[in-house]
Amino acid sequence: MMDSSFGFTQAELDIFTNYYIRTDYVNDNILITSLDDSKSQIDKTKTLYDYAVEELSAACRPQYSYTTTQDNILAMPEFKDWHDQLKVGNFIRVATDEHSQAKLRLTSITLNPLTLDNNLGLSFLQ
Repeated sequence: MMDSSFGFTQAELDIFTNYYIRTDYVNDNILITSLDDSKSQIDKTKTLYDYAVEELSAACRPQYSYTTTQDNILAMPEFKDWHDQLKVGNFIRVATDEHSQAKLRLTSITLNPLTLDNNLGLSFLQ
């Protein structure tokens, strides 16, 4: 991609370098030893390749994050039934506007009981 024959300007190349990671894929769960024959080595190499493709396909998709600060629903009796569901790692559906919603994973809960503002911070990843 850095080749000038692709026709990118230097400014565009500078932007691309922020998204470009050149590294070797390593998976410590796959070992090739001198005891493996050629067929076994090829099978393990194919398995390693498949794992790398799977991880790359997940890493290349954008991960949108959302953060909100709201009233502390954990302190409101009308939300008591939801307290057990509000746990880091759980999926929660969040309304993005009047007609749509997104399924998001709750990644952090921030609450400072020493302040009087009674705000609850929630962070999500898509």
